[in-house]
Amino acid sequence: MKFRLATVFWITAVICLAIGWFCERSFYQQKLEEQVGTQVSVESVLSGSLCEIIYCVKLDELGSGERTQAEFDEFRENSLLKRTAYLFLNEELATNTMYDLSDGVTFSSDQKGRIMRFAGQLISLTGAKNNDDLNRLFGNHSALRDWLGDELFSTDGRMNEEFSNFTERSLQYYKDQVAGRPTIDTRN
Repeated sequence: MKFRLATVFWITAVICLAIGWFCERSFYQQKLEEQVGTQVSVESVLSGSLCEIIYCVKLDELGSGERTQAEFDEFRENSLLKRTAYLFLNEELATNTMYDLSDGVTFSSDQKGRIMRFAGQLISLTGAKNNDDLNRLFGNHSALRDWLGDELFSTDGRMNEEFSNFTERSLQYYKDQVAGRPTIDTRN
């Protein structure tokens, strides 16, 4: 088999293109992952800030008499229930990634544990002691229950089995891991 110089150049060019494509793809893949991570962080901060702003506005309205205590309590309970549902909907996306920071120092995201602890604390803040109490509270907020839909609630309006299991696990986790230890003081 006889190779011509053009064939050798052609093979070399194809190999160079393949290597270049692979290197460029690796570079942009890493850059995309960094950008997505940055966007997620920014969105989380924005969402948290918006929630704090809304609470402060509602508290100001309560203090100025524009809102009654009953209206504020309903808003608070609705917010706690909504956040519990959002934690359930995001539980499967949570990770427990270990990061090496430097010099043997590591950091664990422990998102799964934090989801369980936060959901348990949110449920506790509503005053619910079990799923029957929680079902009753969601029944008081039928618009929220209808908005969350059949992904969380069965046709009879009660929490579906997966959501019910999540809330039970969360309450138990909160009681086991956090009860008896100092928690975030939500009154300030």
